[in-house]
Amino acid sequence: MNLLRVIGVKLESRPEDGEAPDATFRMSGRTIGVEVTMCQSGMTVAGLPKRAIEAEWEEFEEASYVFQREHTELTSVYILFRFKGAVPPGRERDTFFSEVLEFVRSTGHRVGNEYADFWRGEITSPLMNKYLKDIVVRRCERGEWDSNMTAGFIVAPAETISRIVAEKSAKHYRPTDELWLVIERSHRPSEMLLATNGASELNASPGLQESLAASLFSTVYAFTAMGLLQWHRSNGKWVRTAHGL
Repeated sequence: MNLLRVIGVKLESRPEDGEAPDATFRMSGRTIGVEVTMCQSGMTVAGLPKRAIEAEWEEFEEASYVFQREHTELTSVYILFRFKGAVPPGRERDTFFSEVLEFVRSTGHRVGNEYADFWRGEITSPLMNKYLKDIVVRRCERGEWDSNMTAGFIVAPAETISRIVAEKSAKHYRPTDELWLVIERSHRPSEMLLATNGASELNASPGLQESLAASLFSTVYAFTAMGLLQWHRSNGKWVRTAHGL
C-alpha cells in the first residue's frame, strides 16, 4: 500500500485485502481499516468527462507510436494536436493518422525549427477538420505527438475532497477500531488535487470541515500535487506529512 510506505507505518502483520474497507491491518493492538479511492474531479470537456477523454488520448498516443515508427519522416517532427473535445475513436485512428502524415508532407516546406501553427481554415482533410481546432508542427531531433488532452486545470481540492468523503461515508463498512480514507492521485489533471496553500487551504474550508466531522473516518489522507496531506479527527486539522510525492 503506497500510503504505508510513505508514512512509514510499522505493522504487526501484513495488510489483508477485502471489501469495505479495501484493506485492514493491525497497528499498536488496534485494527485499522483503510478505504482507498482515486481522486475524481468531475471535470468535463465539451460535455464529456475529462477522465474519459484523457483515457482515449492515452490509447490514441499508444497507437500513434506504432504509426510513427512505420513512417520515419515523422521521427523528426513534433506535433501538438489541439482537439475540440474527444479524440478520434479506434475505428477512425488509422485514417486520421494517414491524414496527419499527408498534412506533414504537404506543409513540410513551411515547417522549421520554430513552431508553425495551422488553424482550421488550413486543415482540409475530413477527420482532422472534424476533430481539431488547430495543429502545431515544428522540426526537432526527436519526434513527439502531444495534445491539449495532457494539460488542463487542476481543481481546487476542498470541494472535491468534501464530495469524496460524503460518498465514501455512505458505504457500510466492516467493523474496525479505526477507519482511514486514502485519496490517491495520478498524473492526469482530472485525477489530481492541487492545494496551492497546502494544509491551510483545506483548513479554511467550512464545507470540507463539516463533511469530515460528519464522516465515518478518523483519519483522511490526500495525495496532492504538492505532497501528502493528513486530517485527523482528534484535532480536526489538516497537516502536511510528506512533500513532493
